[in-house]
Amino acid sequence: MSYNFNFAQLWPYAPMLVQGLVGALGLVAASFLISSLVGIFGAIARLYGPTPLRWIIKAYVEVIRNTPPLVQIYLVFFTLPSFGIRLSPMTAGIVALSVHGGAYMIEIIRAGVAAVPRGQVEAGRALGLTERSILLDVSIRPALRAMFPALVSEFMMLLLGSSLCSQIAVYELTAAAGDIDSRTFRSFEVYIVLGGVYLALSLIISILFRGVETRLLRWAN
Repeated sequence: MSYNFNFAQLWPYAPMLVQGLVGALGLVAASFLISSLVGIFGAIARLYGPTPLRWIIKAYVEVIRNTPPLVQIYLVFFTLPSFGIRLSPMTAGIVALSVHGGAYMIEIIRAGVAAVPRGQVEAGRALGLTERSILLDVSIRPALRAMFPALVSEFMMLLLGSSLCSQIAVYELTAAAGDIDSRTFRSFEVYIVLGGVYLALSLIISILFRGVETRLLRWAN
């Protein structure tokens, strides 16, 4: 049995793929921003908050990290309406990915801050540095340098995980590919192209983040 590849049939549907790409990038950007905020406040609470709050944050992290992200997406989209909270597919996708990413962000930021040696902070105080200077120059900057690779990896995971949101009718890359497949019946070609787009997108983002790390985080050495 032979199969004749025909990628040319997909070309008229390129605008649909571009629309899906824009949707995916918007979804991931919003989710990454919100999950970063969740991570910052969650890490602070985990490190410096009262014991009950620390246990709540720890429970949140463990529950989210040990359940499938698709289940979390379904819970947000299909369960919240039972409580009178109805979200559009895109909003539900952002909420679900933010909750999922926030759990990982908390651990990334907490580990980065905890990695700064306590003696380094004490040395800053001994030198007469202000608390603001100790916080920014002695704690946050080295911690950001240590966290950066993990933050990039988390962005990539959100990008790849955004494909799951196609299951709740979010129009992103995977949803666009499914739409094109249903019109052309060229499944092999469609999903080869889809995989190539995700790969190219991941490589481009990696290069961009590497440039940011090189140019903007040199002072953190």
